[in-house]
Amino acid sequence: MPLSTRSPVRGGLNNILRVLAVLLASSLVTLAAGLVRQKMLALELGPVGVGQLGLLTSLAGAIATLIGLGLSTSGVQRVTVTSSTSEADAAQRSLTLGSLVLGLVAGILGAVLAPSFGLNSDGLDRWAVGLAALLTIVSGGQLALLNGLGQLHKIAWVNSGSAILGTLLTVVTLVVAPRWGLHTALLAPLLLTALLAAFAQRQHRAPRSRTLPGALWPQLRAMVSLGAVFAVGTGIATLGQYGARWLIEKQFGGEALGQYQAAWALTMLYLGVLLSAMGTEFFPRITRAATEVDSAALTDIVRRQITLTVGLALPAICLLILLSEWIMTLFYSAEFRPAAALARQQFMGDIFKLAAWAIGFTLLARQAKRHMFLLEVLWIAVYLPLLWILTRTTGFAGVGWAYAGAYAVYLIASIWAYRHQVGVALPARLWAGVAAAAALAGVHLWGSSSNVWVIIMATLDLIALGAAGAWFLKLRRTRLGSAG
Repeated sequence: MPLSTRSPVRGGLNNILRVLAVLLASSLVTLAAGLVRQKMLALELGPVGVGQLGLLTSLAGAIATLIGLGLSTSGVQRVTVTSSTSEADAAQRSLTLGSLVLGLVAGILGAVLAPSFGLNSDGLDRWAVGLAALLTIVSGGQLALLNGLGQLHKIAWVNSGSAILGTLLTVVTLVVAPRWGLHTALLAPLLLTALLAAFAQRQHRAPRSRTLPGALWPQLRAMVSLGAVFAVGTGIATLGQYGARWLIEKQFGGEALGQYQAAWALTMLYLGVLLSAMGTEFFPRITRAATEVDSAALTDIVRRQITLTVGLALPAICLLILLSEWIMTLFYSAEFRPAAALARQQFMGDIFKLAAWAIGFTLLARQAKRHMFLLEVLWIAVYLPLLWILTRTTGFAGVGWAYAGAYAVYLIASIWAYRHQVGVALPARLWAGVAAAAALAGVHLWGSSSNVWVIIMATLDLIALGAAGAWFLKLRRTRLGSAG
């Protein structure tokens, strides 16, 4: 059956606008709750405590990624494509059961292996890492099931609720029992996400059928075959991030590690607002498009997604570069002001990261396993040597430039991988626009040292941000009106 040449961009854009209206609001709530949690931790535990939380989070994330076999990603695809078939119940049960079993394995391995990564074998950290790895896989499976079922409003409710309740538990613990505050901040949001997601999906699951245990394995195998390669590559990259934190602590000390973690957390918080909203909608859509349209139409979808992603993020990135020192003081404390310079450099790198994001999802939808694995490994293979070289030649400032440089290489490799896999190159004017966006971020980085330029450029950025918001709302009203 020939592939359709009609691009489902219009329908996809309608979905993007509707999803962003719901999920961006949820992400902002999650962001605010996370910032309150970080602020309380910074005030109570200081840079050393924030750095320790980063170490535990990175290690638990690496273990969960490696052992989870990518079910939180491939499960979305499998649940989506089987949702209207007789295999729906088997696929959903396989995802739930597989996530639980792999989570238990990850939890045991995390507790056993944690001392090998420098954690105290007699302390609570090893058990916290194991439990965090378990909850990460289980909660990821529950959210993947909701995403595959199309329950985007429920995902927004789960993310907002777990963030708010997790922050409240953390704050109460820091007041009542400060020694447990670090581990509460690590575990509470994960536990609440798993519980709330399990509750939210009950009425939307496929009707229970007399599925034999043997029918579950083909579904799980289909998910694992896609997710495993991605999981291994991402797990290696996550372990590399842990290695970067270890290198920074050894070379610059615990205070510098806390500064690095604060800058990293800030960039991840704002990226999470945008990418969690768009990714929830884009991955199921590009998965369908990968089998329904030709290469030219698929490339047009990806081009529009990159344009939308970078265009919406650029005004915020420029504003964050200018105000990063003030934001660090507000969100953490005055002790974290040195992290502002590092955050500015990472914001520049995020331009390249955002541009490569849609390409990565497209490769995943096309099951380009080899390219996915090599790209994830490439990033860490570039980042760690750059980090080692630049920190010895430029000091702590080299950490941020290593991040930006690694993502620039990652984007170039992603462009090549897309051309090799799809057979059609993304247009050169798209990359000219991305280069211009990076240059504009560089101008803001240069001007961030002058109060006069900060005021001028921040005013222009606020105007641009308001214009982008007005354009988004106008486009959403136009699309919804035409749909009605």
